[in-house]
Amino acid sequence: MGIHFWIATEGPVVTYLESKVDEWNKSHLECQVKIQNTASDRNYGVPAQVALGKPGPDQPSLVLAPEFMTSSLMTAIGEKKIIPVYDILHDAQLQKIATLVQKTFGDSQGRAVSLPLNPACGVIYTNKQALEKAGIDREYVPQTMEELEELCRKMVKLGIVEKGYTTAWPPAYLIEIPAAQRDAPVAEPDNGFSGKGNYTLSSEWLKNHLLDIRRQAKEGIYVYAGPDNNAKKPFIENKVAFYMQGSSHAEFLQKEAKFDVGYGPLPTLERGQSEKHALPLGGASIWVLDNEQTRRALDGVRGFLDYLASDEVQEGLHKTAVSVPVSQSLPQKLEEFYKDHPLHRAVVAQTIEATLGDFSYGIRMPNYAAARKELFTLIEKFVDEKTTDEEAVALLQRFDAEFSLK
Repeated sequence: MGIHFWIATEGPVVTYLESKVDEWNKSHLECQVKIQNTASDRNYGVPAQVALGKPGPDQPSLVLAPEFMTSSLMTAIGEKKIIPVYDILHDAQLQKIATLVQKTFGDSQGRAVSLPLNPACGVIYTNKQALEKAGIDREYVPQTMEELEELCRKMVKLGIVEKGYTTAWPPAYLIEIPAAQRDAPVAEPDNGFSGKGNYTLSSEWLKNHLLDIRRQAKEGIYVYAGPDNNAKKPFIENKVAFYMQGSSHAEFLQKEAKFDVGYGPLPTLERGQSEKHALPLGGASIWVLDNEQTRRALDGVRGFLDYLASDEVQEGLHKTAVSVPVSQSLPQKLEEFYKDHPLHRAVVAQTIEATLGDFSYGIRMPNYAAARKELFTLIEKFVDEKTTDEEAVALLQRFDAEFSLK
């Protein structure tokens, strides 16, 4: 009996996952797991999309899909194409999962529908060489948007860098995360967890926040550097001093940059904000497809998922890929480790140990995968100098009108 597991990702998390699968296979000869990795597709949603459209004996039992596909994949549960994790794992197994993790990857009742593999959260990466040139302690990490702006302005004025900061995945770092920090919705009333809602990009606070980003772009403090992970290039090429990206990218950045890379928790991203709530999680989770192969191997699937959620495997993922632990209690065992690993400590502090708000669990609008694609274009136009302020605000209003679901 075998369990086929499709993924599309790369880096240390894959190496670690493959080692854990080998470990599982050595002790479970009756239920072997086989990984098929299509990372060359450069689209993390491909395995799930292909798998759902490929019924029959060639369909896998498990697929790895990015968090922003949760809404669309939940539709497949109602169509009996996916078995929710809460119908597979026992209550004792589910209760080990941290509240933030379970609700982010759960249904409207907070029940886990998929099992997170490597939940990620955002951090800020710093150029220690640029900090030194500006006469700042090389270990310094801005705590607020005001601090970040002031330092970026100084560095640009001194010619240390061309621009101040940039971000990967602009919808996440300019909209989703600031909203979660503020505990405000991106879609009312509940970020789409009820299956509908009205997008609120043109609401007073979010409109003003984005106009503030637009002002920063005009001043050279913020620079839009591309839709997804393209923003890495100006950072490693010493053209910007700060870069917002997922916690799992630290190893890659240090290898590619020509300077020492620092890191720390994200600053409060809205001006004037003093407190911040738990960050929404990114990363990917494992979905169980409802097919004959899965039903025959259901006990093995349950055992394998429980194995991946175990403290032992999660500790290795946390240390290797700087992911957010799935287990709420695991960080308590790692206090000695955190003394020499501040990035891991920052990840935990910003997520499962942070204050949970009403809007800490991501955006669940059924059309958010499509809406998010539009947000990349919207943000690029929004910060463009050729766009007037009136046109910029109209972009937000048009987005809300087009994508809201009554």
